[in-house]
Amino acid sequence: MTAIDGARGIFVRDGEAEVLELPNNVTKLFAEGASTGGAFSAIRASLQPGADGARPHHHAKASELFFVIDGCVDILIGDDVVTVRAGDLAVAAPLAMHAFANGSATEPADLLIVFGPAIERFDYFRLLRDVVAGKATIADVLASQERFDNWFSENDAWNAHRESRRAASGRGGGRYSGFDFRCDSTSSATRSGASCTSQWPASSSSTRYGPLMYSGARSTDMRLM
Repeated sequence: MTAIDGARGIFVRDGEAEVLELPNNVTKLFAEGASTGGAFSAIRASLQPGADGARPHHHAKASELFFVIDGCVDILIGDDVVTVRAGDLAVAAPLAMHAFANGSATEPADLLIVFGPAIERFDYFRLLRDVVAGKATIADVLASQERFDNWFSENDAWNAHRESRRAASGRGGGRYSGFDFRCDSTSSATRSGASCTSQWPASSSSTRYGPLMYSGARSTDMRLM
């Protein structure tokens, strides 16, 4: 990252961005709030075919903007699911439930994601990386929701849409594969950081659907991002 004219701007080359590799998802960290005067933070996400980016969540203080660079992306905003393609833009306002995933079972997707005003997201993505690497736990993720303004929830419209995508692709229904964790309480656990157990499955036939999920009292799955 290069500062432009003192503190008036920044310039980040693609090769300078920190790269976090998660299963079926490569995230590049471009700009954080500390370097933009709190105006915004920006990342780039590249999703493998069929991969989930983030399951339903909301931010209390920030909007989240999605600009599709390449491919086809399913985006939840509120209770509506839209499919956006290269050149399209979508914005989730503060408090609006949202989620996103690659809408294609055969082609990758690439999108720019901007949070504004800035919320400090870089350490959140690093935390997910550490969970995958076994250096942190899902309990750490749940406990970080207030710090990162990232509140997890459920959405029936999104679950039904992603289920239909999986069925159409021939991958069938059932659970997402990858890093699994189970909390011992109801949905309030997503705000309280209740105790959880976790494990990394030894093998799976559908790893493209993401590395993290939540299994709560309703036996539903939650991909975290």
